[in-house]
Amino acid sequence: MADSRFIDDLLTACAGRDQHGFAELYRLTAPQINGVLHRLLGGNTSDALQESYIKIWNSAEKYDPARGAAIHWMIAIARNVAFDRMRERGRSWLPLEEVEDMLSPVLDNGQDLDVRRCLGVLDPQHARVLMLAYYSGYSHSEIANRLDMPLGTIKSYVRRGLMRLKECLDARGQ
Repeated sequence: MADSRFIDDLLTACAGRDQHGFAELYRLTAPQINGVLHRLLGGNTSDALQESYIKIWNSAEKYDPARGAAIHWMIAIARNVAFDRMRERGRSWLPLEEVEDMLSPVLDNGQDLDVRRCLGVLDPQHARVLMLAYYSGYSHSEIANRLDMPLGTIKSYVRRGLMRLKECLDARGQ
């Protein structure tokens, strides 16, 4: 995988409609994006990969490097494509073990290793809810349904979990 700043620059070039930059971005990132899609969808992911890159190309101007690495923004787009396809197929839930396994390919740089460590120090239920919400794309209602918990409790777990996660990350950054 190329340096994340280079990927950021390529995505910024795509926002300027640079087709050569897009081709290079695809060449460098398609294996990782396809891996995420494959873990979520299994089987043939070529259509989902193509749809993901069309969305990346069409919304590249919305990418803000100050908010995080381009590859993570791209993975979020691919995950949303996969979740849409899963819902179309009537499959709306991933087994919880798969949710936890999904952390490793997404969390791959130094800052994201801090996120993983901080998730590990959270209350396990809060960490589980955050993973379902942010790494699997489930709505608060879907999580409440899945875990058979009140919606207000899920919202509270997300809020408290994010606050504790931020505290942990701030402490690591100092």
